[in-house]
Amino acid sequence: DSLACAASDEGVAFDPRVILEDGVCKLADHSALAGSIATMDRLIRTCVQQANIPMEDACRMASETPAKIMGVFDRKGSLEDGKDADIMMFDNNLKLTYVMQMGNEVTNEL
Repeated sequence: DSLACAASDEGVAFDPRVILEDGVCKLADHSALAGSIATMDRLIRTCVQQANIPMEDACRMASETPAKIMGVFDRKGSLEDGKDADIMMFDNNLKLTYVMQMGNEVTNEL
């Protein structure tokens, strides 16, 4: 449930009524949180490193479980023949090293 500005390097929110401050998207008047700006790689890393959840379980929680809940497991959520091939790879320090979306390599800066 991350907002579009999560992947932005500019530190600017999508709407003047919200601000990015201290790694959080808030309403500009500071009255409430506007939404998450955590990226999926950050969430997986947090699960593994801070909550001690095994990597396999963290990845399943981030892929298979939501795909089943949303009713798209027939094409997303696992690595199987005929599925969309959305893949993230990490190094031993859980730094994102590779992304494939719909079978195409994503070459933006990681």
